[in-house]
Amino acid sequence: MRILVTNFKAAETDTVLTAQTLAEAEGEGSLATGATVIKPSDALHYRADGQRHCIGYWQLKAEGGFTEVPCPWGNRIKKGTQCYRCGRADESWQIHNTTREQASPTLTSYLDRPHFLYVAVFADGSLKVGTSRSARKLSRWIEQGAVMTVRLGEYADGWEVREAENLASKQGGIKQAVRTVTKAKGFLSDVTVGQLAGELADTATEIAGLLDAYGLRGEAVGNELGSLGASLPEALAGLADMDPWVNPVAIKHLGEPLPAYPHELTTGEHNLELVDLVGTTAFVRINEPPEGAFDLAALSGEESEQLYVANFAQLKAFELEQIDA
Repeated sequence: MRILVTNFKAAETDTVLTAQTLAEAEGEGSLATGATVIKPSDALHYRADGQRHCIGYWQLKAEGGFTEVPCPWGNRIKKGTQCYRCGRADESWQIHNTTREQASPTLTSYLDRPHFLYVAVFADGSLKVGTSRSARKLSRWIEQGAVMTVRLGEYADGWEVREAENLASKQGGIKQAVRTVTKAKGFLSDVTVGQLAGELADTATEIAGLLDAYGLRGEAVGNELGSLGASLPEALAGLADMDPWVNPVAIKHLGEPLPAYPHELTTGEHNLELVDLVGTTAFVRINEPPEGAFDLAALSGEESEQLYVANFAQLKAFELEQIDA
């Protein structure tokens, strides 16, 4: 079965990998015929030839969220994740780049719903400020692979929260995005939960003060989401009014550096056990080494259980031939 990796979605506190199943189309492309999910504990045995395929586009739903639309033309592409026509049709970028006057009725309905502002820290120590619809609860953080987060305020709608986010970013000097490769590299270090908690607490306190000074703090948040995570480190205990949350999957892999998966994910054959997904960062065991690689059978039992860190964001938009699926 051939699949196309398209997205990473929250499932409780885990992330799952979503993919389209593919069939040959007329010409050189492939059309999506269905969908499948790969989740932690699943085997992922596949062969890849480095061929990219358009993942389609996202269609905004007025009630919230998006509909994933496979590429209607089955286009293969040379770079990126979308062909030209799907890139033009994609509505996901409009959330942060469209004024109220320019917004379509669907986008207006989406943004007119309650949102919250948050600060997140990732395994490498990078921090970002972001927004999310309140109805999404933890999903945004889980899909992004955040290690810890705090909510700075609740806002009546997406227009207000965008103003607060821009202030925090421009005057507070905090990013609005962190690259997936950067997030994955954090698990290769010996950074501790306490270190990350301290960085988050300091930054959140500073940004909260900035928002207060400009009258953009929003409404107070309740202790709603933090109770769904792991126990709080000491540095976050004093931020109860910001509803701090700790990702229970991410913190399992902190404190002791892990090795990077030693092979290129988008070419050749790979036989893996997917142990955990933190956003797009995968923790895998090797069931069998790629041909020509080291002899896994010669390793001791302890070494054969070795966890590796892999940036599965690299697989997005690549066609994979599943073996024994």
